[in-house]
Amino acid sequence: MANLPDVRRAIVKDVLKSSKDGKVPHERIWKRYTSNVALGVLDGAPENERERVAVTAKRIGVSKSLVQSLLDEGHLTRRSARIKPVLSEKQRAQRVSRTLLFLDEKTCEFEPMYDIVHIDEKWFNEDIDGRSYLLLPNEEPPQRHCRSKRHMPKTMFLAAVARPRYDYQRKTMFDGKLRIWPLVEHYTAQRNSRNRPAGTVLTKIRNIPSIDRGVIKEFLLTAVIPAIKTKWPARHRGRNILIQQDNAKLHDSSHGPDDAAAGTADGWNICMFPQPANLPDGNVLDLGFFTSIQNIQIERPIYSTEALITAVIDAYNRLSSATLDDVFLSLQNVMICILQSKGGNAYMLPHMGKQKLRREGRLP
Repeated sequence: MANLPDVRRAIVKDVLKSSKDGKVPHERIWKRYTSNVALGVLDGAPENERERVAVTAKRIGVSKSLVQSLLDEGHLTRRSARIKPVLSEKQRAQRVSRTLLFLDEKTCEFEPMYDIVHIDEKWFNEDIDGRSYLLLPNEEPPQRHCRSKRHMPKTMFLAAVARPRYDYQRKTMFDGKLRIWPLVEHYTAQRNSRNRPAGTVLTKIRNIPSIDRGVIKEFLLTAVIPAIKTKWPARHRGRNILIQQDNAKLHDSSHGPDDAAAGTADGWNICMFPQPANLPDGNVLDLGFFTSIQNIQIERPIYSTEALITAVIDAYNRLSSATLDDVFLSLQNVMICILQSKGGNAYMLPHMGKQKLRREGRLP
């Protein structure tokens, strides 16, 4: 009995106990006892040893079909866990203090976040490796080819968003979508060819070869800040407008005197607001809006940089202001979780049911 797996040993003990009470079953013992006993043994097995069905079945000494049936019947659930950064005590304190900036001291409710602009960069791929299709029995999935799955063609984009609200001067909704810019350039032919002489400025575009501090700074001064001044609701122009971005090395040069001059020109007060380290879920773009753009962008086939730019900009424009507002509400949920975990990141973001609350007019 010492050499039996945990489940079989538990079954034998259960049968011996029942036999003492005169309740020895006549049907197949394995069929009757395995499911209930397997759940009891699983409860004692470490979670990190229950990643796959085959590994779990081998760990407790049952068949793979039994573990799969427990999964299908709802006795087991499949959950995912992602690696999160290790936080120091200083970083945990910064996360808490950052969250408290958005809480009203008197009511302990969140500020509406109308004076902050979230900006960030993201690579968008022309395609993804795995796609699934709904096919008829006589159909075959389309053949897809690429030179290298590891080096999928991609382009970096810079996006800027704010929280949607009603613009009383324009008498329409301000959707919060300031703009999204591809970080690309028109390039000049370096050599002669039968198609064009050297020095010809080509109409095609390509990714900027090296995206450094200067490139990000140029887009900030010539694109982001002018877009804010053009689209910002007049009712909120007299306030301090904060541009939030992460503390990547590319953004080190975004806090110089020329940035301050551009932000304060023409009576505006626009300044940078760097977010703490290891806080990617503190930016609405990283939190979910970039994913929403990508889910729409990958719906169409893309075979060039120009087509990718068109697809991403079209996806950005198609997203509604309600989707962007939902991500801001999720950001407030993240802040609540940060306070509850004392600045930590070991939390699961709860579901609010935003669409139902929006239909009932009960959104916070």
